[in-house]
Amino acid sequence: MLPSIERMRNSKLPKLAGAIKQLALELLKTCTSFNIITDIWSSKKMMGYIEFQCQAVMQDSNSSADAQAYLQNPCK
Repeated sequence: MLPSIERMRNSKLPKLAGAIKQLALELLKTCTSFNIITDIWSSKKMMGYIEFQCQAVMQDSNSSADAQAYLQNPCK
Protein backbone atom coordinates (compact mmCIF):
# COMPACT_ATOMS: atom_id res chain seq x y z
CA MET A 1 0.00 0.00 0.00
CA LEU A 2 1.31 3.43 -0.93
CA PRO A 3 1.58 6.21 1.65
CA SER A 4 -0.92 9.07 1.43
CA ILE A 5 -0.05 12.36 -0.23
CA GLU A 6 0.04 14.07 3.16
CA ARG A 7 2.44 11.50 4.60
CA MET A 8 4.71 11.76 1.57
CA ARG A 9 4.70 15.58 1.69
CA ASN A 10 5.00 15.96 5.46
CA SER A 11 7.17 13.00 6.44
CA LYS A 12 8.78 10.88 3.74
CA LEU A 13 10.05 13.55 1.34
CA PRO A 14 11.53 15.87 4.00
CA LYS A 15 13.32 12.89 5.59
CA LEU A 16 14.68 11.79 2.21
CA ALA A 17 15.73 15.34 1.30
CA GLY A 18 17.53 15.67 4.64
CA ALA A 19 19.42 12.42 4.11
CA ILE A 20 20.51 13.42 0.61
CA LYS A 21 21.54 16.88 1.84
CA GLN A 22 23.69 15.35 4.61
CA LEU A 23 25.39 12.99 2.15
CA ALA A 24 25.99 15.79 -0.33
CA LEU A 25 27.55 18.01 2.34
CA GLU A 26 29.84 15.18 3.50
CA LEU A 27 30.89 14.42 -0.07
CA LEU A 28 31.58 18.08 -0.85
CA LYS A 29 34.08 18.13 2.01
CA THR A 30 36.19 15.53 0.16
CA CYS A 31 36.16 17.38 -3.17
CA THR A 32 39.26 19.02 -4.50
CA SER A 33 37.20 20.95 -7.07
CA PHE A 34 33.70 21.03 -8.52
CA ASN A 35 31.56 22.91 -11.00
CA ILE A 36 27.85 23.60 -11.21
CA ILE A 37 25.98 23.69 -14.52
CA THR A 38 22.51 25.17 -14.88
CA ASP A 39 20.13 24.99 -17.80
CA ILE A 40 16.89 26.97 -18.04
CA TRP A 41 14.30 26.51 -20.76
CA SER A 42 10.56 26.66 -21.43
CA SER A 43 8.17 24.42 -23.32
CA LYS A 44 6.00 25.52 -26.23
CA LYS A 45 3.24 26.10 -23.66
CA MET A 46 5.60 28.40 -21.70
CA MET A 47 6.07 25.96 -18.82
CA GLY A 48 9.40 26.80 -17.18
CA TYR A 49 12.08 24.23 -16.36
CA ILE A 50 15.46 24.42 -14.67
CA GLU A 51 18.16 21.78 -14.36
CA PHE A 52 21.16 21.72 -12.03
CA GLN A 53 24.17 19.46 -12.38
CA CYS A 54 27.19 19.28 -10.14
CA GLN A 55 30.40 17.52 -11.11
CA ALA A 56 33.24 17.04 -8.68
CA VAL A 57 36.77 15.72 -8.41
CA MET A 58 37.09 13.75 -5.19
CA GLN A 59 40.15 12.79 -3.18
CA ASP A 60 39.00 9.19 -2.62
CA SER A 61 38.06 7.33 -5.80
CA ASN A 62 35.72 4.94 -3.90
CA SER A 63 33.67 7.86 -2.54
CA SER A 64 32.44 8.70 -6.02
CA ALA A 65 31.06 5.21 -6.62
CA ASP A 66 29.49 5.12 -3.14
CA ALA A 67 27.85 8.51 -3.64
CA GLN A 68 26.49 7.61 -7.04
CA ALA A 69 25.04 4.34 -5.74
CA TYR A 70 23.42 6.09 -2.77
CA LEU A 71 21.98 8.96 -4.77
CA GLN A 72 20.45 6.52 -7.28
CA ASN A 73 18.66 4.66 -4.46
CA PRO A 74 18.71 6.80 -1.27
CA CYS A 75 15.89 4.80 0.38
CA LYS A 76 18.16 1.84 1.22
